[in-house]
Amino acid sequence: MSSIAHPTGLAQRSRRSAPRVTSACRTCKQRRSKCDGSRPKARHTTLEFNALNNRIAYLEQQLKSLQTTQKEEALGSPLSADAALDSIPSIHLVKVVQNGRLCDPSATENSERMGSPEDSGSSIQHSGILEISPWDALDSTDAWMDENPLWTSWDKDQISLVRDYLATKLPQLQIDQKNGKTFYVGPTSNLHLLNGSPVDSKVSAMTTLPTARILEEPKSLRAHENQLLEIFRTQIHPTFPILGDQCVLQLSQVVSQASSHSLLFYSILGAASFFAGEDSFSQWGYSRTDVLDIYTQKFRTQAGKELENCCFQNVKAFLLRAYLDALRGKLESATIFNSIACAMAKRLGLHVDCTAAEAQASISSPQQTRERLAIFWATLWFDRRLAILEGRACHIDHVDISSPRPLEQMKAKENYPDLPLSLELVYACQVEFYHLQDVTLIKLYAFSHASTKEDATSEGHLNYISWFSSLPNTMKDISNGKPFHPSFLSFHIGFHAGLILLHRTSLNDVGRGAELSNQRCRESAATITTLLKSYYGHFKESVADPMVLHAAFTAALVHLVLLLDPDTVTYRSSLKALRSTTRILSEFSHTSPYAANILTDLQEFATRWSILPANSPKFWTHAFSEGSDWESP
Repeated sequence: MSSIAHPTGLAQRSRRSAPRVTSACRTCKQRRSKCDGSRPKARHTTLEFNALNNRIAYLEQQLKSLQTTQKEEALGSPLSADAALDSIPSIHLVKVVQNGRLCDPSATENSERMGSPEDSGSSIQHSGILEISPWDALDSTDAWMDENPLWTSWDKDQISLVRDYLATKLPQLQIDQKNGKTFYVGPTSNLHLLNGSPVDSKVSAMTTLPTARILEEPKSLRAHENQLLEIFRTQIHPTFPILGDQCVLQLSQVVSQASSHSLLFYSILGAASFFAGEDSFSQWGYSRTDVLDIYTQKFRTQAGKELENCCFQNVKAFLLRAYLDALRGKLESATIFNSIACAMAKRLGLHVDCTAAEAQASISSPQQTRERLAIFWATLWFDRRLAILEGRACHIDHVDISSPRPLEQMKAKENYPDLPLSLELVYACQVEFYHLQDVTLIKLYAFSHASTKEDATSEGHLNYISWFSSLPNTMKDISNGKPFHPSFLSFHIGFHAGLILLHRTSLNDVGRGAELSNQRCRESAATITTLLKSYYGHFKESVADPMVLHAAFTAALVHLVLLLDPDTVTYRSSLKALRSTTRILSEFSHTSPYAANILTDLQEFATRWSILPANSPKFWTHAFSEGSDWESP
């Protein structure tokens, strides 16, 4: 009807009686209810799209509202998110299982607190399993709470706050519908920014995996094992120094012989097969995939016999196999083998300071001391890197370490500021930086309030810059070190990726501190893209470091989000940088399966976030083509 027929505008108001929602949070879209992205079924519909920080900002908003007078009177102290979860039995540790139940780790305490089984109701079992689905707690109806005695002491507002807290955390639990598994993706992993599949209690049944091929090792292949050992010594050992050259030469003497080091031997041959070119195998009459499958299969067969044998060789073997799986993009398998290596290293006491008098008395020679330190720092080095890739906690916590780090030992030298550039120095700086990053990010993500988060970000940035300024001059001179070794550029690329991980919690926020974080994220992302071109230009034939690929992934996400900036200059520079980054990733994807996985994830990010023009297939076709723009952003 026209406005003339209804001069008072009643028709227009009747059509607009219900609030219109231009955008809503992920949970409410699933329930198909209208909200503002903060509280279900709210009347107002204002929601600012925040691609890189929507979950953390939303969580902080809910944590602020937790501190009310009613909660202080009920609990005797201000209520935090952790206290709220700890106050509810079987909620403070959520483990999703296939039947949709929560596992209560403190079943004994709960049975004493709740009384007899008759008083607890039918939903409580003495086996420690609580018949409450975590997704029922997120449902819009509250009828189920009246039937459960665990929630009788909580009013409606408190229950709503806990529900909102869980709604923020649950998207970080990703569901593998194909294999019926649930896994955690943390804040340092870029995948936690992607809205995963909706978490449902009815997980699909486990699928039957195809039977692995049983490959027999041809006798003629044993004649080329010495060449594979040489490939390991020249290409892998400089970037992953867990073995000395003397140890590699000794391994060449046990070719085709069963020895106590057979697990390490197969691990070395498998890694060397991955680094060897396809031309080498064609000359031998084999394919690269078949040779790699042969040695990985032999490793799996031998690994079951060595799990209970804690020794230096097995730590090296499992650690090297984890490194190989990370290069192949199999992060889940890499985590499993890395956890075994870390557990063995701690069981052997490698994290204990060997220079102490008590420890030195049990060590036979200085060579054994050097070997212990080399194995431990290689284990810690890779554990920190893999934890960043997956967004999880480290297997070896920094508070358990008493051994001095390699860079601390180098600082004792008189000519420390003028140390020459070497692989040992680059490796020591990488270990030190990942240790600093672990400590800094733990402080940042543990804070609950925006003020403390801003302070933690500023303090972390100051620590990063001051630490980098204290490094030897050769490590800070990027221009002279570009052609030195891939690990040198990998260090600088990883350093700027660490700055992005530090500042992106405030990306696209409002306020002075957020503007500074925006600027630093943009600068670090542009620096990563520039260094990535140098990395590819000097070492295009080598296998890319997984941390370099992760840094490229992190920078590409910043470029992707900055496409939303209304400024024309920012839009064009971000688009050019995104095309350059994706082009380099596509080149590395020929030899790195992990790079191929990152490209797939980037396309999914662009599609899920609906960012033009990156959500168009034509954009990715142009990015992978030979005519892509390679100029600096």
